[in-house]
Amino acid sequence: MRIGLDAKRAFCNNSGLGNYSRMFIRAMLTRFPEHTFFLFTPMIRDEAFYDEIRKMGRVGIITPQSHFARRFHFFWRRFKIGRIVSRLDLDVFHGLSQELPRGLPIHKIRKVVTIHDMIAFHAGGSHEWYNAFFYKLKIKHAVKSASAIVAISKQTAHELQSILPLKGTTIQVIYQPVAPAFFKRSDEAFQQMIRAKYRLPETYILQTGNMQPRKNHKLTLKTLQQSAALHNLHFVIVGKPGKNLKKIKNEVKQRGLESRVHFLFEVPASELPALYQMASCVVYPSLMEGYGLPIVEAMASYVPVITTNGGCFEEAGGQGAWYISPNDTEAMATTLQTILTKGEQVTKKLQEGLHLAGINTAPKMADAYMQVYVG
Repeated sequence: MRIGLDAKRAFCNNSGLGNYSRMFIRAMLTRFPEHTFFLFTPMIRDEAFYDEIRKMGRVGIITPQSHFARRFHFFWRRFKIGRIVSRLDLDVFHGLSQELPRGLPIHKIRKVVTIHDMIAFHAGGSHEWYNAFFYKLKIKHAVKSASAIVAISKQTAHELQSILPLKGTTIQVIYQPVAPAFFKRSDEAFQQMIRAKYRLPETYILQTGNMQPRKNHKLTLKTLQQSAALHNLHFVIVGKPGKNLKKIKNEVKQRGLESRVHFLFEVPASELPALYQMASCVVYPSLMEGYGLPIVEAMASYVPVITTNGGCFEEAGGQGAWYISPNDTEAMATTLQTILTKGEQVTKKLQEGLHLAGINTAPKMADAYMQVYVG
């Protein structure tokens, strides 16, 4: 088959959908070298990934050729890719990040889209109004024109069906696997290098992800301030700085936690597993997600994880995580104290979490998507 992939996130984003897209592309090219893949991207920012992919056999990387298309790459991505797909005579085009270009052939090609979340449709979703507006337009067009729709969780599939009822269209759920690096224990020397590089304390809890309000850093900050039993515990926040960062730092200052809260930005993917493995606990009290990959990354790292009860969080964590209300500081304090004792209950959950994290692998994901492509 000749398969086209919307690879913008893979070549241009360092986290989130970028990590997902890179893992997906690696898995498909490795698993199915007999097929030809065409990766569409308006620009190349990740030169290392570009060099890696060029060596992987039957793959073409399609970028804008004219000065106009390079300058107005949004227009190229939305309206020109469809024409290129027609000329390349592709069998499948897959939108990896919730959208499909306009102008794809109506009958001659199978159009697949992966939906990661429906956050743009929620008032408290943290997107700027203009971003939410365009995200909604893209998702609506994608699900309307797709031959097959994949959701990354049952929760996302349910929300999609509730918000945009799809008559006669089946939504298949294919989970995002954890990168294999999280299952491998980093050696002591590497951990000490990371600890020295970021000046990390011996004992800390960790939260990864962006700085949007829905990530609910406030709950952890409030807990650390109010709980006398946790007065020596530090909080490491890893993520990409955004507009909400100033509010979080103000919260830290107002609660007198400047010496106990550490911000790490643009951390290389190669260092993340060590940061997880050195943590006493991962906290993820988010208010809204499409799946909650950091929960599974923590379980793969054999580290306790506290997250929000209900929805996709319990879907991701199963019996391997602790669950609390996203507003309950007392529950978070009590749960952290339980985890820090490292008792039998903690060991049992760690073992269950490690098992659950290993169920969904990159090869299994690739096989599932190939079945979608074949139809």
